Amino acid sequence: MTFEEIKEELRARCDVVDVINGYVPLKRAGANHVACCPFHQEKTPSFNVNSSKQMFHCFGCGKGGDIFTFVMEYEGVDFIGALRILARVAGIPFEEEELRSGGNFDPVKAKVHRDKKEVLYDLHERLVGWYQSNLRSEAGREALAYVRKRGLTDDLMVTFGIGYAPDSWDACCQWGSRQGIPYEAMLDAGVLKPRNPDRPEDGAYDLFRNRLMFPITNPQGHTVGFSGRALAEDSGPKYLNTPATLIFDKSSVLYGLSLARQGIRERGYALLCEGQMDVIACHGAGFTNAVAPQGTAFTEQQARQLKRHTEQLVICFDTDNAGIHAAMRSVEIFVPAGLSAKVVLLGEGEDPDSLVRTAGPEALQARIEVAQDFFEFLLDCLIREHDPATPQGKGEIAAAYLQAISNIENMVTRAEYCRRLADRLGVPEDYVFQQLNGIVNRHKRTQHYRQQQHRSQQEDAAPAASATPPATEESVTEKAEADLLDIALNHQDYARRLFEEVPREYISEGEVGKALNLCIALTAQGEWEDCEDALRESLAAKQVPAISRILVAPQYGRDAAPKRLAIAYRDCRKRLIDNYFAQELSILGQELARAADLEEKNRVMRTILEMKMRQRQMVSAAPAPVTNS
Repeated sequence: MTFEEIKEELRARCDVVDVINGYVPLKRAGANHVACCPFHQEKTPSFNVNSSKQMFHCFGCGKGGDIFTFVMEYEGVDFIGALRILARVAGIPFEEEELRSGGNFDPVKAKVHRDKKEVLYDLHERLVGWYQSNLRSEAGREALAYVRKRGLTDDLMVTFGIGYAPDSWDACCQWGSRQGIPYEAMLDAGVLKPRNPDRPEDGAYDLFRNRLMFPITNPQGHTVGFSGRALAEDSGPKYLNTPATLIFDKSSVLYGLSLARQGIRERGYALLCEGQMDVIACHGAGFTNAVAPQGTAFTEQQARQLKRHTEQLVICFDTDNAGIHAAMRSVEIFVPAGLSAKVVLLGEGEDPDSLVRTAGPEALQARIEVAQDFFEFLLDCLIREHDPATPQGKGEIAAAYLQAISNIENMVTRAEYCRRLADRLGVPEDYVFQQLNGIVNRHKRTQHYRQQQHRSQQEDAAPAASATPPATEESVTEKAEADLLDIALNHQDYARRLFEEVPREYISEGEVGKALNLCIALTAQGEWEDCEDALRESLAAKQVPAISRILVAPQYGRDAAPKRLAIAYRDCRKRLIDNYFAQELSILGQELARAADLEEKNRVMRTILEMKMRQRQMVSAAPAPVTNS
């Protein structure tokens, strides 16, 4: 069936009053039905449903539409997700893959794919029950004592499905066998890990052992994976997530979102915490709008999910360096997604969980009420990090701050933040505006340059080239990025240096560049140990030979000679700097050639000289080589 066919079939079978009444109790009022709006807080009903027109509208918040719009808004899904939900209600079978395939639909493969997903959904629900029963057993006695010590009530444990994975190498494997669950399904779910991937006959062992188990659900409430918290010091990483599967990708899941949707609507904002225990503590204290990234940096997919429910974000991360850097880096995600943000300022060593347990819900509420505007928070952090009393410090603060606000589309908002920056640094506003305009124009020039390069490469590509093409700047840059990625994955000190010494815009948007930026972001948040797993998950549906090679056979392993590492890092960093400035100078050279008068030529020449001076400073500013890792 086509989009239009299934839409019309669902329109014919699904009455708007029946659909909405399944979510919100409606009352008849004349020819219409009314209710308090599910999308904003109100005491007097302004949400109207018109049966004859099969439409709804809220006179309070302005939301309105048909059955598809309502389900998309309420469930936080895209159009096909709404079709899937309504088709299930109406009992209409349809092939989701067919709608997404663009005409390349294979019904046999689609059925196999769909059947595998259904098996995984069912398996995860059964696993939730098994883990929960373990928590209440003799084997889970210490785990249960730990949970109670953390202040979790029985109701919270049931609501969030908290369980326990026994301290055994094969308890889960044996349970699956007793339940008649196919061994392959257990492997596909990621709860078993092969002893030797190249020798299936060697069997597998339980991935989660002696861990408190937190089920991870998708926005519709279906369990798609688990996060296991270690209960012993020597049990590996503190939190261990299900690897990427057919139904789970941790970068696209927000912990607690399925339980927080209504709370987000009622409070008008999402409370973004750092971990599962923070989310659970917040929900237990009445903050049912709390969610958390799944052990990684806040991602574009997660921001888009939240945007379906709210435009306001309140960030409540820990006050340690990792938490602060995570909050600072989130600006690159939430601003392009159309979200605005505030930051809750917690005390030294505090997190939402500890604050609620020691001082009560009112303490967290008080902090939220005085939450700081994100860009004020960012400016405060930069001023603490750099000395605003020195010219160099002022320059570093301005560069980082203006880079962040350059993502804001509203020019009036940008201008206001520029004025605040000028006031805090004690510099003329005109200088700040000029520098911001330079950043914005540089973004445009870089985008234009890359578009031109892409078109040029397409036009110049030989139809059947048999000889190996000469190395291009892009391939040289990619090689430098690959070597830096190799070094960063194996040497945490160098990964930290990359965060401090290589600006994000110097790294390409290619697959290797994205991988390098991911590694830098995780390191900045104190999650360097997760870098390899994150890259493996990102490669699940791609073929990137350079990254695969680094993961399988690194050139700069942990036993690499310190001097060799230092030289490689220095040379690769210089290549990235040189390539970045070569692009900038090429664009400026074109501007110089097009300059209409002497004044314009002089302006461009000054910019070129400043750019060359900045390049020399960047290259010469590299610290002394690291001699140990």
